[in-house]
Order: sequence, then structure tokens, then C-alpha cells
Amino acid sequence: YVKDVFGYVNGMPIIMMSSLQAQQRDLDKISRTVVDVNTNWNRTLVAPDLRAWLEQFKQENGDAELDNGSKIQITSISQIKTRPPTFSVEATGEIPIIYMRAMDRSLRQTFQFRGAPVRLQASSDDTVRVKRRGSAAAGA
Repeated sequence: YVKDVFGYVNGMPIIMMSSLQAQQRDLDKISRTVVDVNTNWNRTLVAPDLRAWLEQFKQENGDAELDNGSKIQITSISQIKTRPPTFSVEATGEIPIIYMRAMDRSLRQTFQFRGAPVRLQASSDDTVRVKRRGSAAAGA
């Protein structure tokens, strides 16, 4: 029931306990869980691990595909901040939301980001070109 009502907290640990019959072991479990979530919130992944994960993910899922059949290649991923863990994903075009969700699930599962939100920010080669072109035009 809790997961149905609070579905937006995907991956958040849920601890069931009685407020009338709380025991020390329940309080210890809550303390351990808080420490674990805080550790995940502050986690920084190293670039080689992210690259290896991306290669594995692409082997398992293939390239992202648009409705018109064209393929989008994910070229790189890097962690751009912690608290919460935020990743920048570079691609050759706009990444479909369903593919981004699959990446999010896989990141959470592979690196065990239990209880911490994971953010993915996508940018494409097209976006970078437009930004560069726009900034050059503005300076002229």
C-alpha cells in the first residue's frame, strides 16, 4: 500500500514498525538506514566505472530509438554533482524519456543508490551546436 500511495519515492527504503511496541532493534534499523541513505546521497562515482556501466547498458538495451526509426547514440556520461547524485548524459540527439528512465533504473540498481534521488541531465550534439552558434552570434 505504501509504495502504491507514494510511488514517486521509488527506491526509498520503507521500515515498518509499531509506535506502541517500538523496540531498540527497530530504532537501530532506522539509524542504519539513515546512514546508508546519507552515504548514497553523497556518493561520487569514478569515470571508469561510469564508462563501463554505460557500455554494459548499451549492450543490453541497444541505442535509443525515435518513433521515426532513427537511432540516437549515447556518447558519454559523467557525474557533474553530488547531493543528490547528478549525471550528464551526452548523445547524438534528443534521448526519449523511456530510455532515460531505463538508464535511471539501471544506474540505481547497478550502483545501489538506495533511497537517494538520481538525476539525469541529457544534452545532445545538436543542443551544443545551437548554443555555440547562438553565443557566437550574440558576441558579433
